[in-house]
Amino acid sequence: MEIDQDISRRNNPRWLPLLLDVILATSFVLLDVRDLSFKLQWIGLNDTTIETISLPASNLASLQPSEPFLYTNQHFQRASGWSSFLEKCDSLIHVITEEQTNGFRHVIGKNCSIGSSIRAIDLFLTSEIRADSMAWMACELLYKHRKPPLCHSTIVTQFQDRYNFINKLSSESVLLTDEVTNDPPHLKSREVYAAIPGSNVETNLIELLNVISHSVPISAAVCVKGLVINGIELQNSSIFGCGSPSFFQSFFIDSDTSRMASQFMIDKAWLKAERFEVMGMTFLLRENCISSSTIHDSNHDNGRPILDVKSRCNVSASGSLYILMILVDLTLLVLNMCSLAQISRLMLWPLWKPLIASEYQFSSVSTSKCGFEVEDYFQTLQVGMLRSSVVVWLTVISRLLTWIYMIPSAHLWSDGNFNAGTVHALLTLFRVYDLVTICVNIIWDTIVSISEDSALAFVRQTYITPLEITAISIFIAVASDSMIGPLFNEGPGRQLLIDRSSFESATAYSNTFSSRKYSSKTLFELYYPLMTTTGISVLTVGFFIVSRFCIGKLTQPSCSMHDSADAIQSEANKNLSVKSFRARSSTKMLMHSVSPLPSPTRKLIVDSSMLSASTWTNKAHNHRLPVEDMLDNPIRARSLVRFSPSLEIMSGDHLHSLHPAIFLRAGIVLVGKSMVTRYGFSSTVQSLVYAHDHTSKSESQHIGANGAIPNLR
Repeated sequence: MEIDQDISRRNNPRWLPLLLDVILATSFVLLDVRDLSFKLQWIGLNDTTIETISLPASNLASLQPSEPFLYTNQHFQRASGWSSFLEKCDSLIHVITEEQTNGFRHVIGKNCSIGSSIRAIDLFLTSEIRADSMAWMACELLYKHRKPPLCHSTIVTQFQDRYNFINKLSSESVLLTDEVTNDPPHLKSREVYAAIPGSNVETNLIELLNVISHSVPISAAVCVKGLVINGIELQNSSIFGCGSPSFFQSFFIDSDTSRMASQFMIDKAWLKAERFEVMGMTFLLRENCISSSTIHDSNHDNGRPILDVKSRCNVSASGSLYILMILVDLTLLVLNMCSLAQISRLMLWPLWKPLIASEYQFSSVSTSKCGFEVEDYFQTLQVGMLRSSVVVWLTVISRLLTWIYMIPSAHLWSDGNFNAGTVHALLTLFRVYDLVTICVNIIWDTIVSISEDSALAFVRQTYITPLEITAISIFIAVASDSMIGPLFNEGPGRQLLIDRSSFESATAYSNTFSSRKYSSKTLFELYYPLMTTTGISVLTVGFFIVSRFCIGKLTQPSCSMHDSADAIQSEANKNLSVKSFRARSSTKMLMHSVSPLPSPTRKLIVDSSMLSASTWTNKAHNHRLPVEDMLDNPIRARSLVRFSPSLEIMSGDHLHSLHPAIFLRAGIVLVGKSMVTRYGFSSTVQSLVYAHDHTSKSESQHIGANGAIPNLR
């Protein structure tokens, strides 16, 4: 039997698990780099999405307003301005995008009036434009002394700051206005593209602003982008218009004005923005799209034309809180890489070289210089740093700020898209649930402070891994609608106007301008799903731990302590050579008593000659170990979250050592006869300061002459 085991160990190289650990650790670092790149570059849709719309038949029933209109400019307050487009169109036929509520975002206007003299038989309208962006565009095209009062309101003057847009025209805009105004191309001022006073373009812009200014509230005004349909062809230029929710009034600007407006509105489709403020620091999240449409014949749907609406969306972030999040993530990445390099250089590299040297050295590398077996080092690279107070605070700040990215991510999932952007959003979301591990550690530390002996007895019988905590958290998040449900509907970031009353048996949707101010309620709406799922996840983790403890108790024989004593002693005799090596190794200093206790300023390199040898039996090792007293840290009792079910390394009925991963989790790196503080931890192992290293030569001679030795205690 022993020969078969030896052959099996030779046929299975012992360095493969270590190599797997290196691969997994490298993968985790790459995921951190991906997350940082994701937050710096983009978080929205990276791929162009195509929405295919079957245009309704011409004989389809048109939308009927809930209340009839008698005359133009009739005062009648409604939830939105959708029904006001009936003032310019004979009828509206909706394109259903939501079957359950008969909801729509697009309509086909029949025989619509555009500008002052143009009529379009079929006009496709989509509510992707916000009222504030339409007002800003119209004001930009007017001379300052020709602007109406709306152009001087904060809705227009603070538009670029509100969405973090740069006041810069594209080169196409300058070329276009050169053709219209015949101005020299070197001019870059407003005179290049502003509408000529008294022209038809200026009249159209002022009429459009008049409709918006008569809307109360302005956020209920519906602004649309229109496309004139000629058979199976689309007119090249878009048509823009707005409808008032307060008066039976609407207006569509003509093609010449729309050609100038398109240069401003090219990247303003489905514009959304949310601003969060904490102690004067802001986090601005903006989403905008570029859309284009094509139409073609279809062999299906009774030969009705098919309209393809292509959208390419972008989500960007800015503000001091965003910069803080990036700096914190970068700091965590650097600390993680430094910690991995430290563990690899000091612990694994000395073990790796002889492992791959030759088959004949397998027996000689059964244990390392610290007295541990090779298998004891497995998964050491995967040990996190969530026991470091510095790392915990940085992680909490990073994850709370990262949760703001949940807003555009929720939009991706609600639209049913699954592409590169969705995958990136999911990977970033999974990182947020480090908060569950932190909460579990805090709760367990509180229990340890109440009864350390009971906590130690409990962790010897059960444990939970960080991966299990993450899996439980993700399962709860996916299974619970409370996570992203509020963000889909009326939570922050949705900014979708829902009108259920303007038309009979139909629900109208439009992109709305959010007029609400920042408040603490906004933050509560944002973080309530996170608090809910985190709390449920912590309770589920607690139930899982207790269940594992009870199952372990039920499956463990009651006489195992006595009946297995001979087997343990026999196994210890078989490995006597290995155990004797361990007894001579430096790890015994961490398990044996110290007389007297070390000074609070501990030496960085602790030699085994400083410690006296004594034996810790089953009855005694329920108390703190010398290393735990030295660090004033109950390492074993706090090790509920760990990768391995084994907490201690036993030699018969004697406690020999703790696993290296347990030391790493506490911030200790073992290096031969020394122990050093792990990167990311704050002075876990302190160095001893000697007076003669900090005194001058004359002072040392004076002390030696007097024969006095200063008391440094």
